[in-house]
Amino acid sequence: MVGILDFIKRPRFDHPDRKAALANRSQVYNWLDNIIGFEDDRVTPGEALGAQARTDPIGLLGSVVQGVGGDLRNLMFEGGARQRPQDVLGYAAAPMAPGAMSGRVANVLSAGGAKPQPYTVQGKDYFEPQNPNAGRSFDPAMNTSWSATKHLKDPSLFSTTGTSRGLLSLPQFVRPSDVQFRDMFFATGDRTARDRIPETVGPLKLSGSTVLEGGPRYMDDPETGAWASALEALKPKTNVFSRYEGEYDPLLAALPMGERSGDFSKHMSEIYTDMIDATVASRSNSFRPDLITDFLTKNLSSGKDRIASDEAVASMPEFGTPEFNAWLLNLGGSNRAKVIKALDTAKPKEWGAPDVAEARFAITEPELINAPVLGVGYRMATPDIRASLVPAAHPSYSHDLPSLPGSQSMTFGEVLPFNIGAPDIAKEKLLPGQYTPKPKDIKSLMGNPKIRQPLNQQWVDTAEQYLELSRSQGKPTADLWARGLLEDYWRSK
Repeated sequence: MVGILDFIKRPRFDHPDRKAALANRSQVYNWLDNIIGFEDDRVTPGEALGAQARTDPIGLLGSVVQGVGGDLRNLMFEGGARQRPQDVLGYAAAPMAPGAMSGRVANVLSAGGAKPQPYTVQGKDYFEPQNPNAGRSFDPAMNTSWSATKHLKDPSLFSTTGTSRGLLSLPQFVRPSDVQFRDMFFATGDRTARDRIPETVGPLKLSGSTVLEGGPRYMDDPETGAWASALEALKPKTNVFSRYEGEYDPLLAALPMGERSGDFSKHMSEIYTDMIDATVASRSNSFRPDLITDFLTKNLSSGKDRIASDEAVASMPEFGTPEFNAWLLNLGGSNRAKVIKALDTAKPKEWGAPDVAEARFAITEPELINAPVLGVGYRMATPDIRASLVPAAHPSYSHDLPSLPGSQSMTFGEVLPFNIGAPDIAKEKLLPGQYTPKPKDIKSLMGNPKIRQPLNQQWVDTAEQYLELSRSQGKPTADLWARGLLEDYWRSK
């Protein structure tokens, strides 16, 4: 028996540093340690399962279904034992599901069996309410990054409902140590949702015809690649991967940009034009499409908000008509964003234009509503560095960067602040007193395909300490600790 255990404990990978870091734990050994619970230096969910079953059997059984949702490969991942006891039961049940080992079918099953589910997202779960005593003084609740100007509607009253189609795979939960010695490259993008169909925004009833197709959960879609973007944006990154093949082990991390970054996406304009139709149908006396049209004509014709084509402005129909909606949807992404941003100003709000901020809320992935800008770890993927870019069936982006066959999207289960997830880059970009990346920092990450974060031992130690603090003492405490690291660095310069 000892000989058998020695054999299965022998690692099945070649990287010498990773071998040392994972304490000679093979994939088979990890799997058995989850189920049996060997006497070693690591407490696995398999060893914790009995304790939880004794102390909270009902809670455990209620959460088992969540564990089924993952991918069987996670139990075999190098050092990546599941972190929750219910996942052990989930994986034990997974092979009994019909077709659970058959590619596309398995992915659909892990995403909920392609069964549509209704959803409701409410602003009160994410935003502080308006201060009723603020009067004319500054109220942070009414001045957020979701709008360029002061809100007319309290963001805590935002709401949206719809249907989630259930076609996405669940990510593999990993710890920072599971990706140690890899090279993290970055895919900056909007924080919009995927696989959702919004049906209401606030009191406005939508057509229900728009499927959200953006954001970091693109990595969870079994029908797409690791990332989608314009060809001219993806090509430089693949050139870097090709040039350094064998030297780098790329891990692509999705970094959410600001709350208004989804204005470029076509589904933002689709949802907003639905909101226009619903506003027209409501016959509100405060709705002044004529004034809004004049305002857009003036602001889109000159200045920083000028759209690229004079002909497009000249041909713009009156706001609130089906013709205006068609005109907006036919514009390119950059021009669509300028129209949306022009509508997110004081005058259009005063004249009854639908609330752009609430539209942004409706298309955002709920888990990213309060995520830090350029936060790391919500989704990561392994790109196929030898594959060619392929045309993407995406309304906003032209090409796919394929994932490595057999790989799976990953998550830390929490978003690391920029200076924890990408400390080398943050130290270079964040000036003393600046805790949040600025637009110029985002642009530099988008424009330089060579930027990478080596996932060395120091990175692992810092990231895991942040996650442990967040779990044990709460995210505010962890964020204060992360800020303290930045301040220590600034003082040392």
